[in-house]
Amino acid sequence: MASFNPPGPLTRFGIFVLAGGVALVLAFWGVLRYLSDVRKPAPRHDATHHVSPAAGAAANPAGGGPGTAESDQAAAMARLNATVAQALAVLRDPTISNKKAALDALKDALRSADPKVAVAVIRQFLDSKQDAPTGLKFTIGDNHELDEAPTMRTFMMDQLGDISLGAGLGDAAEVARATLESKDSPDEWALAMRNLALADPDGSRSLLAAKARELITYPPWQQTTSGGYLEAFDVAAYAGDPNVIADLAPLMGSTGTLQRASRIALQRLSALAPEQVADYLNAHPTAMSDYPLLRADYMGSMDLSSPTQLAQAETYLARTDITDAEKSKFIGRLGLPVGFVSNTLVTPEDITTVPVLEQRVLANQTARTWLASGKYPTLQTALQRVIEFTQNTVMPTGP
Repeated sequence: MASFNPPGPLTRFGIFVLAGGVALVLAFWGVLRYLSDVRKPAPRHDATHHVSPAAGAAANPAGGGPGTAESDQAAAMARLNATVAQALAVLRDPTISNKKAALDALKDALRSADPKVAVAVIRQFLDSKQDAPTGLKFTIGDNHELDEAPTMRTFMMDQLGDISLGAGLGDAAEVARATLESKDSPDEWALAMRNLALADPDGSRSLLAAKARELITYPPWQQTTSGGYLEAFDVAAYAGDPNVIADLAPLMGSTGTLQRASRIALQRLSALAPEQVADYLNAHPTAMSDYPLLRADYMGSMDLSSPTQLAQAETYLARTDITDAEKSKFIGRLGLPVGFVSNTLVTPEDITTVPVLEQRVLANQTARTWLASGKYPTLQTALQRVIEFTQNTVMPTGP
């Protein structure tokens, strides 16, 4: 059995030296680890560093730290909302007479802001249902925009249309469709229909035709005849649906602005959709029978170079329920094309159906053909008159 011998003095001294060396190495290694951790950069929360939504929300409940896109957008919206609130306060303050200055400042702020920010602020305001009168009229300027708006809401809807459409955003059309679901304001309906027409010119015509007829025939709005209500008659012309004649014709016997709005709408409708109007008037003999000379004017907008419209003209002249006086007015109208140049809600500001010289050439040639045919013996005087009227225009003499 082996025996255990206690270490001698030299052996004990060696063990002590070895243990001390190991301790020194471990201490030195610990110092190096500590220095390495101190110099290591802090983790960066950039695009490659993923943070859970919960952790992000806890670290930044405001939705973005200083200098982020979210915080910049929030700051921009806050500034713009402050300008909106200031304008609203001015409009509600009876001691301030110059309301337009506040709206001009708000317009500048909206137009200079990022379009998405401006549109978001406008939609927030419209959703809030706040409003205030401006003391101004519903006045249309160039490019279908308002020069003046009667309320804060109509002002903001006007701005929404311009900014949203200019930036290629869909907000104007979306808000327009929502607005047309209830009859809260004829002025807001007018702007909603304009915004929808400009945002979706091809896909919105049938809806706009129906909404225009709703607006025109809605008794409460007929009684108040606000500026926006009257200007919205232009949408009926834009939509090109001749069935609106049944709604506009009864209003032509009224007086004042309602009569004028209905007549202008029919003029522009006949200029923009002459074939549809002529077909409707021939198919509905009693339509506008109370206004025969106006009916002749609207029929006279047709393009005689179109075989279909030429046939409609001959159908009209062959009708026995039409007087010679009305037919003569129609023939004279063919040689006197009428154009329209005005600020409009949605139809083209300049309407010229056929160039004047071209129209007169066609009127001269057509009248000569009709006169030679002998089909309209009671209209020979009217035909000769239009031939003489257009003769010098189409066949000038001399160099």
